[in-house]
Amino acid sequence: MTNSPGGIQAGRDVVIQSGSKLIHSIVLRVYLEVETPEKQTGAVMTDVGLQSACALFTGDKTRIRFVTDYMIQDQQIAPKVRRMSLVYTPETPNDIQGKEIKFLESINLLAINYSDIFRLEQFALNREHVKFVFVVELNGLEVGNMTTTDTAGTLLAGQGNMEVSALFRLIPQIYEKKTNVN
Repeated sequence: MTNSPGGIQAGRDVVIQSGSKLIHSIVLRVYLEVETPEKQTGAVMTDVGLQSACALFTGDKTRIRFVTDYMIQDQQIAPKVRRMSLVYTPETPNDIQGKEIKFLESINLLAINYSDIFRLEQFALNREHVKFVFVVELNGLEVGNMTTTDTAGTLLAGQGNMEVSALFRLIPQIYEKKTNVN
């Protein structure tokens, strides 16, 4: 590798752009919590072999799919609270990595479907209220989160769409403040 203006030349025609105004990595963390009858708290259990996918959509309907690594964590975190945790990364990294961070301002919709996972994991099958916590990490920094509650069994029923434009519109500003990048 040799230094090249504006990036690192990795070989022949490939140039890896440097600069902290680009998306180098993005991770979506989802925490789903449901009230349970009183149980003893326990260690995190990891289910392997179940993959989950979600998608972010821009205003012009561009879809960016994110997937888990076939692992779901499940834990009784409090005597009456059970939590499932999922970690998503881009299914096709080139769809988002390498773009300017300002690109995130164009994202307005999150599409998810947990119906199969809820059934397999025996999670919220009686239309319990599900707390949905959504966290965005950009280039290793937490830059946004939102919390909502599913009160009508929507997450069990099938695909759910969530408006996320307010969250993603703020991410470039938050990232800039955390990194002091101008």
